[in-house]
Amino acid sequence: MYDSIAKASSDKDVKAQMDLFSGRINLALGQTTQAYQFFLDAVNNYPSSPDSYSMLVALVNNSVPVDDLSRGQTIITPASMDCHDALQRYISANPKMTVRHPTSMQCLYSSLGITKQG
Repeated sequence: MYDSIAKASSDKDVKAQMDLFSGRINLALGQTTQAYQFFLDAVNNYPSSPDSYSMLVALVNNSVPVDDLSRGQTIITPASMDCHDALQRYISANPKMTVRHPTSMQCLYSSLGITKQG
């Protein structure tokens, strides 16, 4: 059911919310691998969705590997140290960085105490 709603919607927040609901159902059924796949889908594809943050927390708390760029982009508070650390690891590992989400640069600037004009 949630898959049908996600496919029918063009709203990224709705898609992330359907991943959250699907993941929770799988967790309740003891199917953690499937649940974490739903959570990873939201974190990787809809990082600006508010629901993606709670899924990121669940993944990290359960030691599920999450790409540092996705992790940095999903962190809700741009000035948080987690965001800064995740993005710094990504930049170090990928010197020719590409930004998939504009919030990530805001996060990096904020965490470094840089105010970017315009």
